Amino acid sequence: LMAFICFVYEIEIPCVAAGLDFLSMWVMGEVLRKTKAFFMRRTFQGDKLYKLIFGQYISSLVSQGDSPIEFFIEGTRSRTGKSLKPKYGFLSMILKPFLAGEVPDIKLVPVSISYDRFLEEWLFARELLGTPKPKESTKGLFKVFSILNQNYGNVYFNFGEPISIHDWISREVDCPLSRPISQDVKNIASLILQNHSKLQVLGAFHLVMVILYDNLVTHNLCEMPIGLATNRFKVLLSAMRALSLNVLLTKGDMLKEIHYACTINPELMVVGGEKLKFLGKCEQVVQAVPSSRKSETIETGKGLDPNKVVLLVVYTNPVAMVLFPPALLLVIIATNGLAMIDEFNFLCELFENEFPIGICDKENNVKTSEKFLLEMDCVCLCPDGVKYALSSNYQLINILNSIIHPYLLGYLLISQYLVQVTDFTVQKKLLADCQNHLKMKSQSDSNALSPIYSSKSFVTHCLSALAQIGCLHKQTSCDVPDAYSINHDRLFYTISLLDSISILTRTECALKNKL
Repeated sequence: LMAFICFVYEIEIPCVAAGLDFLSMWVMGEVLRKTKAFFMRRTFQGDKLYKLIFGQYISSLVSQGDSPIEFFIEGTRSRTGKSLKPKYGFLSMILKPFLAGEVPDIKLVPVSISYDRFLEEWLFARELLGTPKPKESTKGLFKVFSILNQNYGNVYFNFGEPISIHDWISREVDCPLSRPISQDVKNIASLILQNHSKLQVLGAFHLVMVILYDNLVTHNLCEMPIGLATNRFKVLLSAMRALSLNVLLTKGDMLKEIHYACTINPELMVVGGEKLKFLGKCEQVVQAVPSSRKSETIETGKGLDPNKVVLLVVYTNPVAMVLFPPALLLVIIATNGLAMIDEFNFLCELFENEFPIGICDKENNVKTSEKFLLEMDCVCLCPDGVKYALSSNYQLINILNSIIHPYLLGYLLISQYLVQVTDFTVQKKLLADCQNHLKMKSQSDSNALSPIYSSKSFVTHCLSALAQIGCLHKQTSCDVPDAYSINHDRLFYTISLLDSISILTRTECALKNKL
């Protein structure tokens, strides 16, 4: 798509960093190569020669090439609708010619690509539920044409302002590629992710998905009156505009926007009988769903289809990315009455794998989130001028709480399980044990989001985060598999903090009083 846009606007087609697995695609591998794609391994670990040669190739493209370079800061395409933690290796290679004095400056142009509906949505759902990703193939590519008669909404490209490396990094002559990644590189990667978030374009489809997600998590319901849905749509739209996000609405009427959103994915939602419905229950199928989409190994509370629950979360995540910081601050305020910066920063670091935006600018995150909560009437200052109290915008409070609640609960359950681990535990075994415990615990509580907790990536992110903040110590050896030991003191502190955060009281009575 990027090459097509460049061609239409008569811009030099960029050289594209592509994964090595695309090279083996019949015909397409050669087509990609002839349209300036170059192929790279997913990881360089253990092959210093390959890393050195590839790094020199990138340096020559930057310092001597005539074409721009297109690369993905996250290293791969996100399956979850959220940003992934950035990969620093390729970015460091891009910056090397500047650090070595070979070029006076390098401009990085953030480009956000937003989708209403993914062509590969069911494939993504199965991957998140544990099915291995199928190998890229030309046959699989051609299969896509069989579904293009459906409505998939729009794809939005939004180009940001160029980032000048000269303004961000102090040059270090003859800086070796193997040197430790500098904080400057991490800051630039974080800045790119922040730009992607601000540049993303949201449509009515995403807002309706958030409304249905909140209704499921907060009220355990798969449907709501269309009037209530319209009110929540207005509240959410106001929140998006308060954050200066790009929301594209074309119908001129809230009700028409909701009806249009349902036409984009009629397998997930529909308006019928004056109600907006999430078609998440196993028996609720508007169109025939191939058996390959069904999951036989995952069960959910309330008889929900795990694939559809996963897709509901995936399509909610673009909004969740920008609402997570204020949602996190909200639950801290609800617990302590104060915007406690230390607790906020600690939890930001804990959830960095889930929501990596703004990690390098935590202080500004607190100020922005605090201002947002006050403007949206979620919190108000007490008479003493120091403490906060929850205010009257219950609809937005519920939405913010529904976004953060699954992560607080999931990480708490895993942390509580780890207390029982006494000896060194092999990484793969610990991952499987935590996954089984989380799956069993969430299903016994009839949790609607148990498919998310059963996802391998959720548990992997949690264990990685706990290791990063010192709750786990990873033991690596050439002769034996990687293993973890537990730092119980640090783990108890984390459990205490997660457990103390109030899960906000939500009642239909309080909500109805605000309608």
